[in-house]
Amino acid sequence: MAYRKNFTTTYIINGRQYRITAPALFDSDTHEILASTELDDRAAEMARSQYRVDMGLLTPQEIKDYRTKVGLTQEELGELTKLNPQLIAIYEAGEFPSKKDNQVLASLIKSDHVLLQLINDSKAHFSPQLIAKVSAYLNHTPVKKVSQKPEFTVKQLANWLEVESYFIEEALTLLQLSDTLDLAYEIYLETTGNKLFTPRSIHLQREDSQDQKPNLAAMNDYNLVSTNEKIVDLLSQVLRDFGK
Repeated sequence: MAYRKNFTTTYIINGRQYRITAPALFDSDTHEILASTELDDRAAEMARSQYRVDMGLLTPQEIKDYRTKVGLTQEELGELTKLNPQLIAIYEAGEFPSKKDNQVLASLIKSDHVLLQLINDSKAHFSPQLIAKVSAYLNHTPVKKVSQKPEFTVKQLANWLEVESYFIEEALTLLQLSDTLDLAYEIYLETTGNKLFTPRSIHLQREDSQDQKPNLAAMNDYNLVSTNEKIVDLLSQVLRDFGK
């Protein structure tokens, strides 16, 4: 025979401790705790849920619900976000998304501005089926038009990131630079309803070595962008989330 009563267990998730009190199964004769997959999994999920809240991570259900709302498969959401569809499946199964992937997905989920601009600016890169599904969704979803003209060019923002990375001695590759700008664009659009830069496509070239001291033009762009505290805070946050 067995009975249930609350039991407190400490879970450690990525270095963070969570004390969870939840029902557990006990032996009626010895009063020792018994293994119960159902109850143990439930308590562990409570700890994982608290971790998600603390880290601002999307839940598996939020990702699934968004796909259902727009009418996308995991493969199509992967195409839209440039994430491997296998990652989408893993996140929906319960794995924690990386900071970068979480921000990409969260920006899309929280604002249809991001979805609208993504489709409008990158149609050539998406399959006709994906465009048709997103267009059908957006036709039934009112989205305010972008109103504010971007203050800086993509080159000026790229130079700010390169100079800042030089100062902290963590040089960015061209791919990292492009990904950082791409994510910053989506977050800015989500939070302000405006474009961070135009056009949406990013084509960067680097004439010198990425480890070389920034030239005068790059420093001038760095100083110019630094006058906008809001954009500097955004770029700095994205750099940190990329591990830089």
